[in-house]
Amino acid sequence: MTPYTPFYKAERVKEIAAEKGVMPGQFALAWLLHQGEDIVSIPGTKRGKYLEENAAAVDVTLTEEDLRCIDEVAPKGVASGERYNEAFMRTVNRYRTAKREECSRGGLLVGRVRLAQ
Repeated sequence: MTPYTPFYKAERVKEIAAEKGVMPGQFALAWLLHQGEDIVSIPGTKRGKYLEENAAAVDVTLTEEDLRCIDEVAPKGVASGERYNEAFMRTVNRYRTAKREECSRGGLLVGRVRLAQ
C-alpha cells in the first residue's frame, strides 16, 4: 500500500494506536485534544460503549515520538484543497438526477428497477 492513500494513513494510525494499547478513535481524539485549547472535538456515536471510549481519550498520553509519527503520516495541510477532482465532480449526483427523471416519466424507481404504477 502506498503512503499517499487514505487507507495507508488509516492503517498506520491503527498500528500506532495498537502500540499504545488504545483504540484508533481514542488515539485520534487524543491527538486532536493535543492541538490546543482553541480546538474542540465533536465525536459522534450511537452506542454508550463508544462514548466511553471517546471520553477515555483525555487519559491518553502522547509522546513526542507519537506526535512525530502522526506528522509523518498526515502532515499539516494534507487534507486541504478540493474534495473531489474535476472528473469526479462530473459524476456527483448523476444517479439522483437519473432517478428524478425516471420518476417524472411515471413509475416507482426501486434501486435501479422501475416498477410500473
